[in-house]
Amino acid sequence: MLAVLSWRNVWRNKTRSSVIITAVAVGITLTALGIAFIEGMMQQSILNGIKNSSAHIQIHQKTFLQSKEIKYQIKDADPLIEKLKQQEEVVAISERVISTGVAASAHNSLGVQINGVNTETERNFSGIAENIIDGDYFDTKMRRRQKPVVISKRLADKLKLKIRSKLILTMQDKDNELVGMQFKVVGIFQTASQAFDEGNVFVRQHDLEELLKVDGIHEIAIMLKDMKQVPAMKAKIEHFVSSDDLVETWKEAQPELAVFAESMGFTNAIIIMIFMMGVTFGIMNTMLMAVFERTREIGTLMAVGMKKIRIVKMVILETLFLTGIGGLIGLGLGLLSTSYFHYTGIDLSIFGEGMASFGFDTIVRPSLSPETIFGITLAIIATALISAIYPAIKAIKLKPVEAIRTH
Repeated sequence: MLAVLSWRNVWRNKTRSSVIITAVAVGITLTALGIAFIEGMMQQSILNGIKNSSAHIQIHQKTFLQSKEIKYQIKDADPLIEKLKQQEEVVAISERVISTGVAASAHNSLGVQINGVNTETERNFSGIAENIIDGDYFDTKMRRRQKPVVISKRLADKLKLKIRSKLILTMQDKDNELVGMQFKVVGIFQTASQAFDEGNVFVRQHDLEELLKVDGIHEIAIMLKDMKQVPAMKAKIEHFVSSDDLVETWKEAQPELAVFAESMGFTNAIIIMIFMMGVTFGIMNTMLMAVFERTREIGTLMAVGMKKIRIVKMVILETLFLTGIGGLIGLGLGLLSTSYFHYTGIDLSIFGEGMASFGFDTIVRPSLSPETIFGITLAIIATALISAIYPAIKAIKLKPVEAIRTH
């Protein structure tokens, strides 16, 4: 009965109720879309970092991580890789030989990380193959003595290189002697991360092993079916690796990326709080106006025996109806808008260089996680309850005799 009365009260002033419902709907739509934009941008950056650099899990020889000396390789890597392939959580594995050195052309030279990769496993693992913009991914037929290299567009521009250009890679071998080899550029890639592009080149694993005089690998990178499986899988892997090896999750390998991921929740909370503050004042003012307009009616209800708690419930129900209708419409529109822009993408290529410096894609695809949708829903309910407090207090403070005399 009280719910029916509250519903009728909401529509006594249709114009005012429609305005507040529209305001709530628009506010929630924009809030959902804003959060989806930020969440989508951050998730893309995190996924790019995982795919191109750290993977979900990495395995190294402990001393190699500290010294970067190439003599420190993973022991018994082949049996370890075979065991990892048997784990149902694992979807991709890539083994790498890694060295730091200098990439030089006739025009310039730069310090880089040289990644010797198994070209087939790496093709399905990192984003290098799918981000080739010129040439191809180690598919060019080479003369026997020629060595292929894949570099980024940013590196190619700085070294003034193009497809089929010669690139000299210089580094220290296992005996700490300076060695170098000429490579031929067969592919040029471009990812969303400026730092990654400028700091990495890719060669065939056996070419780098030959140059460094090593017969082993420095890194095993592992991708899982689900990011949520990472902690459990790390613990599982630690049981069958050597005590000399270190297993790291992507958060441990890239702590700055982990901080970035954790900041998403904080950013979303700030946006939701701003929305709540704006909407709360709007609904509160509307309900106060409704209470003042019905002072005589509320006084009459109290005079005939309606308890104050029922007056409070009536005001809360009216507020919940107003906020709930606007919230449902707004959340629905927000989800539809997010789905549309996720499909089409939002082109921010005009800010390309600036976004690349932070590892962001120029095409942003907004997305809302179930946790975020739940958070917005809770915010709608909380906003309604908070908005109802002051008007409800004003209503129950009315004195029946004085209220009835009000015109």
